[in-house]
Amino acid sequence: MKKSWSDPYLWVHVAGAATLPLWLFACLLGLAAGDPILPMGVEAFLVAVLGAAPVVWMQLKRPYSLYSLLAVTLKLEKLSEDQLRVLTWLKAGNPLVVAGAAALLCLVLKLISDGTAIAAASTPIPNHFLGLIVAIVAFLGANLFLQVPLSALQVLLKSDAVFGAIDPYANGRILSDFTVLGIKIDKILPELESDPVRI
Repeated sequence: MKKSWSDPYLWVHVAGAATLPLWLFACLLGLAAGDPILPMGVEAFLVAVLGAAPVVWMQLKRPYSLYSLLAVTLKLEKLSEDQLRVLTWLKAGNPLVVAGAAALLCLVLKLISDGTAIAAASTPIPNHFLGLIVAIVAFLGANLFLQVPLSALQVLLKSDAVFGAIDPYANGRILSDFTVLGIKIDKILPELESDPVRI
């Protein structure tokens, strides 16, 4: 088994991509609520910018730490050498992947905005202003739950040779270089056992 495959945090974040349809559905319900305030194309553009730009900026400037889950985060001193290697790779990142993921979601948003008439009768949101807020928050969630799993997936796809050649990130720079959210605790997930047979 690849060394990175024994890191449960990577798998949890990859699994987070399963929530993507829910975020996009919430975005559809938001845009479909009430009568549009602005032309639909303008509203879709605002949702795209306000929902995608913060996540893109975060991933390029201060990547989300994969050792933060919801309201808790692993204490920095508890990070292993391999986990620090993961952070080194995250910081280097791949701008093309980040930009490509954001562009893909913006195309999906365009399709969603074209289908609001179908969902207008079933949305529970009472007015369009509130709907726009819901749509922006939901699109922000969609971007977060695509970008972060993609980061984790790229680490999982690395060979042991490539992964082992990465230098561990300096522990003292993590808080200033990464987005670390939640209460710091000693342990969040149990460790996975590594298979001695390598792929």
